[in-house]
Amino acid sequence: MTTNRLRGRSTQRVGLAMNALGSLLAGLSSQFGTFGGFGGTIEWASSRWWWANSIGWGLLIAGFLVQWFTIAPAHKNGSTEQPRDRVTGAHDPIASREGQSMVGKSIAALCGFLMFAMVAHAKEPCVPHDDASQLICKYGKPDIDDSTAYDKPRPPIVTRMMTYKKEHVRAAYVPDGVTMGDPPPYKKWKLFGFQDPKSNAVLSADETSRRMSGREKK
Repeated sequence: MTTNRLRGRSTQRVGLAMNALGSLLAGLSSQFGTFGGFGGTIEWASSRWWWANSIGWGLLIAGFLVQWFTIAPAHKNGSTEQPRDRVTGAHDPIASREGQSMVGKSIAALCGFLMFAMVAHAKEPCVPHDDASQLICKYGKPDIDDSTAYDKPRPPIVTRMMTYKKEHVRAAYVPDGVTMGDPPPYKKWKLFGFQDPKSNAVLSADETSRRMSGREKK
């Protein structure tokens, strides 16, 4: 077994290890470091999760590049040529099987990551964690989801307005579990009331349910 072959195998294993670590970082940070923001957007719980996700994707890409540039030169000058023994010049079936094995592992790593990404980003059952998410889980995303959380200057009492245009319903929320003056982001919202977006008239719970009945998820 030649020194070049050993070096190539070691380099490919480094690439596979980078793939595994990158998949772990990207998957965990996406699963546990994000939460729903306004209008269905995704926000990071902290900058550390964002950095973990970025490093994870960087390791994934770098790992595949390392493996590609290790395998590609071996097939550049005739991919059908069998490896030969350095001393006798005879075909070396062991080296051939080793090369195929490393290529197979690289392809398996790619397929495994794609499957992991599909599972991690699969649509999960809607589980409400506050009053705002409870409304979304029941009736779907609103047509307008706006907040004064990032207004400059930010008002003393921050509000979030979710409007369903066709149903003529606007739901008003205030941050839950925070004290006045706390900066965003706010993870939980408490219902303040319902109103008609055109007349600004207050809507009762029964009237709101009647207007929203057509959007209720089965």
